[in-house]
Amino acid sequence: MPAQNKTNNIQLNQWQNNEYPKMADFNEDNSKIDAAVKALNDDINKIKSGETVVENANKLGDHNSSHFATVTQLSQKLNVNVFTAQNILNLLSAVDGAGSGLDADKLDGHDSTHFATVSALNTKLSTDAFNAANILAKLLTVDGSNSELDADLLDGHEAEYFATATKAAENTSEIDLIKNGVTAAGNAAKLGGQLPAHYATAAAANQNASDITAIKNGTQAVGNANKLGGAIAYVNNNPNSIVKRDGSGNIKTASGVYFRNNDGIFFDDSTNKFYFTKDGTNHLALDFDNFPNRSNHASLDAEDFVVGQLAWNKYGNGHTIFDASKGITPSGTACDNFNPAIPWNPSKPTLLAFNGTETSGVRVDSAAFAESHSNGVGYIVNPRGGKMSHGNNKQGAIAIVLPHGWVNTMIKIRLSVYEYRNNRSFEVVLGGYLYAGVSSWINTFANYTGDRTLKTRFAFHSGKARIYVGEPSDVWHYPKIVITDVQIGHSSIETHLWHAGFEVGVVSAIYGSVSRIHPPDMGTVTIPASGWVNSGLASHPKMKEIPFAGMHSGYKIELTPLMSDSHERAFECGLEKTQTFDGYYRVYAKEIPTSNIMCDYEVRK
Repeated sequence: MPAQNKTNNIQLNQWQNNEYPKMADFNEDNSKIDAAVKALNDDINKIKSGETVVENANKLGDHNSSHFATVTQLSQKLNVNVFTAQNILNLLSAVDGAGSGLDADKLDGHDSTHFATVSALNTKLSTDAFNAANILAKLLTVDGSNSELDADLLDGHEAEYFATATKAAENTSEIDLIKNGVTAAGNAAKLGGQLPAHYATAAAANQNASDITAIKNGTQAVGNANKLGGAIAYVNNNPNSIVKRDGSGNIKTASGVYFRNNDGIFFDDSTNKFYFTKDGTNHLALDFDNFPNRSNHASLDAEDFVVGQLAWNKYGNGHTIFDASKGITPSGTACDNFNPAIPWNPSKPTLLAFNGTETSGVRVDSAAFAESHSNGVGYIVNPRGGKMSHGNNKQGAIAIVLPHGWVNTMIKIRLSVYEYRNNRSFEVVLGGYLYAGVSSWINTFANYTGDRTLKTRFAFHSGKARIYVGEPSDVWHYPKIVITDVQIGHSSIETHLWHAGFEVGVVSAIYGSVSRIHPPDMGTVTIPASGWVNSGLASHPKMKEIPFAGMHSGYKIELTPLMSDSHERAFECGLEKTQTFDGYYRVYAKEIPTSNIMCDYEVRK
């Protein structure tokens, strides 16, 4: 049988492992080689006899004659070694100088504008004459009265430093009047270093003395005092009091706010505390000498305080930690009550416990799992429902039930399995794409670490995607199974959709429809002699489709005909090409086999 692949030049056969050559094929190749050798010898003989012109003989070094110069042309040219700067300078030096008419563009590299003429130089003052002594001598000839020379300083002082003659005369006259007692020193700004407002007039001092006497005698209320002797200040039935008691014994403020006898604020002199009371019961105490803090909150009965917000220490005022369950920020604006606008990073708040010496972690309900998603990727650690423990001799396949079905999510799951027996524990990273377009798992994978590689099936049952690890006949010894983390992407990546709802168990059967299987199967298959159709391929015109559960286009199937008659029939019909699809594969042949062909098969990625 001729090979499907051929050499490029004379089309010799290049057989593959599954092709079987015949003697006719070898004879055909030998004839092609012999014909090619004869044609080459004929060409060589024609060249030797002159019957065929060698194309390159009309050229020299692959160039025509026009590429070269003649000896005559060459003799008319100057040797390049002669054309040097020094030779040119030697020739020019013989004819330059005065009267030569040679007009240079530059002198020592400078244009003519770089130089001054002799006539222009004679109009300039020598730099030796331009000094301070000569300038002063010149200036003394024109300074003085009426010169209009206006100096900036006088003996180093500004003009404000000096008094005018007029002002000096006025001050002298007034000082004389003050000395003689004729005029009071009315212009003094301060007395004893203080402004006049610092001192009280005699009338004001007398009035204050009267008021103090009235307060002492109880005839006048102290309007601004908050306390008198440590208690709230009041004067019974005095309308001028800021705080007073009414006829029923209730305390009333000037603004009209009442505190009933059994409700309000109560100050206890014995404890030096304010108590907020309701129906006579103290509900909250404030010790103004010892406000609750880290070192005394338990002894001050502050354990029941409710705090609406926590301080965000890194940034100070305006930065707090709050409960977002209502979807409202402390400023009253709406916010997402699940995902923050800015993901967490080390500059954002972190809650820790402190015992006075060391920090320790803080666990809240959501610490049962850790979740985050950003930039199109979600990540969940320890999802809820992802754990299972059994005793000895538990039979079945490990089943993982996902929270959802075909939601167009790319998912990767890390499964850790402990088994009591030696070298039986393992980890596996498995997953794929939950493709809603075809309602199937696609692009699946199952990568095992450890000494075990188990058959892994990707399936769907009761509205949820499932993964089965192992066979229903497998027996597990004290298995401890944990989904340690889940990575999701592309679509439906909100972590609240995936942090819970997983189920892990050991089941006695494979439930639902299986889309993919890892690792691929191995076994024996019968290729029937009936049901073949035209393939449309010139090299393999016949085709047969073979159903195969779990097959998809990402796999490759290799068929090896069994020995004896199946091997011969496969050789005769040219059974040598396969192609995989979702749920089946195709076998191609050059001819329809005369009877069934038994083959071993192996499915690989």
